Amino acid sequence: MKDLYVGAICVWYPHADLDQRPTVALITAIKQPGVLTLYTFSLGGGMPRMRDNVHHVSSERLQENVNLRVEYGGWDTVEAAEERRQEEIERQKAKFAPEPEPEVEAVDPDTAKVLSYFEEGMSVDKIADKMGRGWGEKKVSAIIKEHVQPTV
Repeated sequence: MKDLYVGAICVWYPHADLDQRPTVALITAIKQPGVLTLYTFSLGGGMPRMRDNVHHVSSERLQENVNLRVEYGGWDTVEAAEERRQEEIERQKAKFAPEPEPEVEAVDPDTAKVLSYFEEGMSVDKIADKMGRGWGEKKVSAIIKEHVQPTV
């Protein structure tokens, strides 16, 4: 934790809940290490509000005492809050990132031609005739089996 001093800026979390949006706070007194008196400034403006006996968000006392969290909230440094915010942005980006396109294997022109004829609805024997010399039904069937996924 960086050096704290009266007049420094920090952030204050309602109920010491890191999932809530923090507000800016001005340190007006250091009661003891990790316990501060703050003036918080609401997001919508208005008069600042004094908050006394505010513990750091990682304080064991806050973890043990729900009433302490609810009544006083919790403070943290601006740097730690910004780091937490950036981590959340990265998590959201990863969560909504498009899935990578499946790799398409390259096929030779004759195979592409056979598959094209098959997609048009031609039978195996007609495709073999259309492909010409050296193309039998077995060869055409093998290509179709290799490249076409069976439907259920």
